Amino acid sequence: MDVPWLLVAHGSVTALVVVSFLCGQWPIFEGTFVQSINHFLTSGAYRHFLRLVQAACGTGARDLVLGVEQYCCDRPNPILQIVAWDWPI
Repeated sequence: MDVPWLLVAHGSVTALVVVSFLCGQWPIFEGTFVQSINHFLTSGAYRHFLRLVQAACGTGARDLVLGVEQYCCDRPNPILQIVAWDWPI
């Protein structure tokens, strides 16, 4: 009897995360927990990750993570273009 409730709870949490991620910046959700979840998913979790890396490994490791981010996301990257070009559509 516990398994159906567990599935309902999992489905509810999954739906909440998906709605928060996709729709959390809509004006209707301003000031609600949905907007808070969206803020955490889109920027807060990454900041916490950087703080964790810096606390565990130092500023050099944090700078390495930021360098990888800059290499992959903030400039044209021919390696990623080649990989994406080879994927079948």
